[in-house]
Amino acid sequence: MTKADWRHRLTTMEADLGLSDGFRFVYGPLSTLKTGRIAFLSLNPGRAPSATNLREISDERGNSYDVERHTTLSPIADQALQAFAFFGAEPNEVLTGVVCPFRTPSWGDLSRSQQTRALAIGHEFWKEPLERPDIDLIICCSNDATHAITDWLAHGLRLLFRRAGAVSKFISTERPRVSRSWRCRICRASACSADRNPRQRSGRYLSKRPSRTKS
Repeated sequence: MTKADWRHRLTTMEADLGLSDGFRFVYGPLSTLKTGRIAFLSLNPGRAPSATNLREISDERGNSYDVERHTTLSPIADQALQAFAFFGAEPNEVLTGVVCPFRTPSWGDLSRSQQTRALAIGHEFWKEPLERPDIDLIICCSNDATHAITDWLAHGLRLLFRRAGAVSKFISTERPRVSRSWRCRICRASACSADRNPRQRSGRYLSKRPSRTKS
């Protein structure tokens, strides 16, 4: 499906859902769907900064967190940029976006039915890019985004779960058992959910890399 086709579908669906604040799927060039080796996904777009195109599939100016860092209303913009730097990636190299494309002041402003339909089209959009074999790491920002993506990519996906100041846990979605002996190598990362209090920050990290065992 082409970019124009997706834009037409989202425009139609936005009207069907009774929404009017616009949409965006990819917070960067569309080409990152095929080239990004790290993915950074949050839940859905908030209010757009002034002079922003409200209805677009991707941001061809560059990574939105970088381009809009001085005007954005997103509380995770700085955290996202710090996470990219931590993993040694330039913002334009990271596949960045949202699992639900429709703008709302908050996720709770959508009804359960609206959330379900919005996540369904998100699944359709993200399934192929996130299943690319050359993606090394998927970072999810928010519990709802994490749950959506683990549901979409349940087969063979491993979840690295980290809470600030706590021992990291390694969870296989194939075998829902928790090993407390695991520590995530990225537990010092600054990427986290949209919590404004740094002492209460938390992150979700999804990795396709094979697990390591102690000898």
